[in-house]
Amino acid sequence: MADKAVAGINTQILLDKIKTSMNGNYSLTPAALGSSSGDGWIYAEKDVTTSSADLLGTTEDFLGSVTGAGNIVAGDKIPWIAIKHTGTTDGSTATSEGIMLSLVVGGTAAYNLADGIFLGKNELIVLKIPNVTVADLHAITVTSSGGKPTSAGSGSVRVRVAAVITNVS
Repeated sequence: MADKAVAGINTQILLDKIKTSMNGNYSLTPAALGSSSGDGWIYAEKDVTTSSADLLGTTEDFLGSVTGAGNIVAGDKIPWIAIKHTGTTDGSTATSEGIMLSLVVGGTAAYNLADGIFLGKNELIVLKIPNVTVADLHAITVTSSGGKPTSAGSGSVRVRVAAVITNVS
């Protein structure tokens, strides 16, 4: 999978009597890897907290030889991102809290966000959001029940993030 982002997806759906499945993939071949104005990889382990904040910070560095790219910046775009809820607060302490993501420019993530994206304990989500910038992707912890967010979170959640970032600087 060198220099490619690929996620395989398989889902079992509907009631047991009429169960069926769908499968496919979600892939992206980054453009101009290794250039200061192309796409680059980032990997980060982040703590999502009870306050809405950008999921990725401008202290994240591009991986590999992205010549002259340095840290990502608020205006960099996110054509492909994988976010894994580790099920922990710090890499080892278990938590049952989830996270809510917001893709709204200048928005605030909240448990009751109408267009929020919920990620529960140990879940993984892969998104292609090519027009969303680093500054537009926000996250917050939430309490959940029955696979749905029910209230504001009370602690931190550790997530792993791997992404292709388009360096716009």
